[in-house]
Amino acid sequence: MISALENKINILRDELNFTVNKWVNLQYEVYPKLTHQYTNLFGPLEYKLRNKSLTSEIMKIKTELLLSKIKEGVEITQQIYEEIDLVAQKQADYSSKNKDTPTVEESKDIFDKMDHIAVNPLLPIKRDSEQYGISKMYRDLVKRLHPDCNEKTSLFERYWAPVQGAYQNNNVERLSLYHKILCPYDYKNFREQQTQINQLCDHIRDLEMSLEREKSKIAKILETEPFSLQGKIENDRWISRRRQKLESQIFYAELSIRKNERKLRAITDYSMQRSAS
Repeated sequence: MISALENKINILRDELNFTVNKWVNLQYEVYPKLTHQYTNLFGPLEYKLRNKSLTSEIMKIKTELLLSKIKEGVEITQQIYEEIDLVAQKQADYSSKNKDTPTVEESKDIFDKMDHIAVNPLLPIKRDSEQYGISKMYRDLVKRLHPDCNEKTSLFERYWAPVQGAYQNNNVERLSLYHKILCPYDYKNFREQQTQINQLCDHIRDLEMSLEREKSKIAKILETEPFSLQGKIENDRWISRRRQKLESQIFYAELSIRKNERKLRAITDYSMQRSAS
């Protein structure tokens, strides 16, 4: 019985290791290459669009807040203007950072964000920080990866940077995955055979959930930019269409800015006339 369970665990760990390696490859090899290519092609346009869109959103919020104050009968003083400016800036910044479809330029945090959401709500996330402290996991991993400071093993080359990144970002979900595939599970601390069997069964369920969740996250991340651009980013026709799309978005953002500038001037004039009367 125990031998069969151990075999099952080894199979699951191998599969989880293979899947986690896909994630590591996406994060540390594919992502930098794609973002470098994309930035070389569209970086200036993306930067301009981001700034124009943010300005447009700020002005839109300011317009709405000023109109709301006027309807409430509030006198628009310099202090009110400054308060509204501050609120509009904060709201626009928040909306920009939390929008559903970040641009390639804004996607650098996508890996950590993906680790902190349950892609499939039917799969419960077991917070491994309850079983292992993050510091203990990190120490175990360092010991496993770097037993001899003078010798770099293949495991060290593959996992050292990802483990450091997960630890520095306090990413318990990712760190626990590395711990599961790199640090052997010790069930022999329990003397009774039935307790050992129960522990092994629990570990199998944990590995199965981790594997399913990791596969779901990879599938989800491949649907987002820049990963969804693989195969397109070297196509001249696609590059031309993408550039036209960005230029069009910039054009409409500038139209929105001019529209809100006119609204703000009209609101300011109205407010000044009302204060003078």
